[in-house]
Amino acid sequence: MKVLHLVSSGGLFGAEKVILNLAACRGGPDGWVGAIHNLRNPHMEIIHEARRLGLKSAVFESRSQADFKTVSSLKKFLKENKIDILHTHNYKSDILGFTATRMLRIKWVATNHVWHGTDEKLRIYEAMDSLVLKFADMIFTVSGEIKDELLQKGIAEGKVHVVHNGIDVDDFSNASERRTLRGRWRVSGQDVLAAIIGRLAPEKGHEVLFQAVKEAVGKYPGLKCLVVGDGPLKSKLEGQAAELGLTGHIIFTGIRKDMPDVYAACDILVNSSFIEGLPMTILEAMASKLSVIATSVGAVPQVIRDGQNGILLKPGDPAALCRAITDLARNADKRQELAARAYKDVCLNFSVQRMAEEYNRFYQGLLQP
Repeated sequence: MKVLHLVSSGGLFGAEKVILNLAACRGGPDGWVGAIHNLRNPHMEIIHEARRLGLKSAVFESRSQADFKTVSSLKKFLKENKIDILHTHNYKSDILGFTATRMLRIKWVATNHVWHGTDEKLRIYEAMDSLVLKFADMIFTVSGEIKDELLQKGIAEGKVHVVHNGIDVDDFSNASERRTLRGRWRVSGQDVLAAIIGRLAPEKGHEVLFQAVKEAVGKYPGLKCLVVGDGPLKSKLEGQAAELGLTGHIIFTGIRKDMPDVYAACDILVNSSFIEGLPMTILEAMASKLSVIATSVGAVPQVIRDGQNGILLKPGDPAALCRAITDLARNADKRQELAARAYKDVCLNFSVQRMAEEYNRFYQGLLQP
């Protein structure tokens, strides 16, 4: 069985990590990692990482939102490499996948990782996506919430299946000594280091976190917070941190390629998002034995059980987030108890092997005569 995973990428984020994990998983299909090279906004990080991992990869050039040469090159690749299933992972790749597989005896499936809908342009693209997805042979979502949204768009229920994300837990078991990075960031052994990891974009709730950190620092002066990632809000967030007097408490690291070491240096992961599917950062933090504070959005409540393996909050509530951060900062035993349960849960329920097996079962069902 040959599967091409295709994405129009904006960086190395959750969807890209899922693709790499699926392509690298042993015992599954013969997997390719494909990316659309958007000349106006090029992001080839997923291809660079695929090549570093020794995975087969393919790049499809695109000069505009509707470049018919991209469709032709994709169709040619599918035929020449005898691909059985094209698996697309966001709206642009969905539209290209729909177009390229017409009149070909190739199955087309798609995973909806999450629709953000944060501006009018995105909402238009997502409306187009919902139309073409009706023609997919099968659609996967990473949460029941996203599945419900697709059903409301008129997509047949029998086509849509929930497959939760998974990670390779072993990737986070050999991190370096935590003091190395903490020293570089001027974080002492007595400080408590929280982190928010992901794209610097409105839906991630960084501004809510900053308000919470402002209050929490007054109660626990040894609190520090890493902001890992890049995005359109970078300058605004840096300005906000300065205005709140958090210079020295908020540490912007940019995009990091040593994430297992970053997690090892931290004590708490905070996910303050308004919109999510199933964040890979939460699973990675659990695998790294961190305590997790997260908002109750998307599939997060199916992963984090409030008070048992983490803390769940409503989105957009800086006062509640402050209380949660302060409580964990003051209580190392509670952090360790939550982290230990979270580690057991991610190993049992959210491994990359479990995720790959679920996808493979659906693939095989599609190809049966």
